[in-house]
Amino acid sequence: MATIEKRPRRREALLDVVPLVRGIDERGIGIHRLLAEFLLHPVDRFTNLLDLAGEITLFLFVNQLLTGVILALFYRPTTTEAFSSLQTMSYVVPAGQWIRGLHVYGASFMVASVFIHMCRVFWYGGYKKPRELTWVMGVILLLCTLALSFTGYLLPWNQEAYWATIVGTQIPGYTPFIGSWVVSLMRGGTDLSGATITRFYAVHMLIFPGILIGALTLHLALVIRQGVFFLTEEYAG
Repeated sequence: MATIEKRPRRREALLDVVPLVRGIDERGIGIHRLLAEFLLHPVDRFTNLLDLAGEITLFLFVNQLLTGVILALFYRPTTTEAFSSLQTMSYVVPAGQWIRGLHVYGASFMVASVFIHMCRVFWYGGYKKPRELTWVMGVILLLCTLALSFTGYLLPWNQEAYWATIVGTQIPGYTPFIGSWVVSLMRGGTDLSGATITRFYAVHMLIFPGILIGALTLHLALVIRQGVFFLTEEYAG
C-alpha cells in the first residue's frame, strides 16, 4: 500500500521542476494540484484503437485551431477576395498548401472521429446514470463540429461551396412557420451574398469555437472525475 501511495506523489513532483508551474504556485494560485489531476491521473490500459477515439478527436481539434488561426491571417471574407486570398495562401505563402490541407482534411477526419467516439460510448451505455451530463456535452460537441464543418464549407467561395451552401441553407426553409426566417438569418438576406460569407466567417471563427471549447472543458473535467466508462469496474461488473 505504501508503494502505491508513493507513485502519485512521485508523478506530481514532476510538475515541481517546471519553472512556470512553480512560480504560479508560489503566488497562491494553486495550479499545481489542478495540473496534476488533469495530466497525471491514472488511466487503465487501452484494449484497442477505438479506445483512443476521444483523444484523436482532441488532437484533431487542436490541429483545427492552430491551422485556422494561420489561415485567418491571410483570409479575406469578401465575395471578391475570399477565393483569391486562399489561392495566395496555397501557392505563395511558404507551406501554405500544407497548412490549408491540414485544416480541410482535418475537418473531415474530426467529424468522423467524433461520430465513431459517440457510437462507441453509446454502444457501451456510457450515456446512463451518472454520466448523463458527460453524454450531453458530447452531443453538443458533435453538433458544434458539424456546424463548424458546414460554416467553413462556404468560405472558399468557389462554385462547389456556393451551390452546396445554397442547398444546405434551403433545408431549414421547410420548417413550418419559422423556415423563411431561419434561412434569412443564416444567409443575411434572401440570397447568398457578401453578408452571408461575413456571417458564416464570424460564426465559424468565434461563436462555435467558443461553445466547443467550453463544452470540451466541461466534458474533459467530467471524464477525468468519473473515469472512462468502458475501462471502469462499473462496466466490468
